[in-house]
Amino acid sequence: MRKLELGRKIRKGFILFFLVFVLPGPALAKTSSRPVARGNGLEIRTIIIDPGHGGKDPGAVGRRGLKEKQVVLDIAKRLKRILDRDRNLKVYLTRSRDRFVPLSKRASFANRRKGGIFLSIHANSAFTSRARGFETYYLSQAVDDTARAAATRENSVLKLEEFEGLPKARRNNSNLETILWDMKYTEFRNQSMELAELIQKRLSRTLKIRNRGVKSAPFYVLKKVAMPSILVEVGFMSNRRDEALLRDANFREKIARALAESILSYRRIYKKEKGFTK
Repeated sequence: MRKLELGRKIRKGFILFFLVFVLPGPALAKTSSRPVARGNGLEIRTIIIDPGHGGKDPGAVGRRGLKEKQVVLDIAKRLKRILDRDRNLKVYLTRSRDRFVPLSKRASFANRRKGGIFLSIHANSAFTSRARGFETYYLSQAVDDTARAAATRENSVLKLEEFEGLPKARRNNSNLETILWDMKYTEFRNQSMELAELIQKRLSRTLKIRNRGVKSAPFYVLKKVAMPSILVEVGFMSNRRDEALLRDANFREKIARALAESILSYRRIYKKEKGFTK
């Protein structure tokens, strides 16, 4: 056992040495996006909006039959329409209709387009019908039972994803890929936390329903996204009042406007104060 553990440490040390001293440029380029110069500074120019679930995966279903996949797609389209008014922005949806998109493909879609922000939109569900309100997540370990439950529910879609025909090597990360991703994850976590705080405050002022706060959880859809990324739960499908609100087109429009204002505000603040993003 000691020899095996020693061998693992040696391999990990070799990989770190290789990354730092031998291959700093090409290897890291695969997991990072290049900042885009604009005037005297750098700014966010690409937004990826991810409406959760879709197709054979309905997501949470309310007591009166409202489906999460329908709600979040409608909000995502409204948000895109608002952001599209800014000619300096490119806005993409990971799905624009009712179809199933595997979580891994959502992340690769965002990375190929070199997104500056990744926003995944969901609606929550709970065993108790009394739970209600909205919350915003960034990627990290869950800090409480409700966060763990939310991540478990959203990650359950992995059971529907098809891996037939994929070689085993493509399903599992190598040690090198894992270490590379850990480096990028550390870089983006603080930015994600700042964006999550902005969104939560804006939603709180706009929606006038329970503010459940900013939380962290290991959502699979956020794990491979090489940019600041957050997941918003806009309400509880399992709560009758939240379901009624989410059925209302005016309420969905309020959510979309609050999200748009938050993204644009973050974009302005980041360019002014930090000047390094994409």
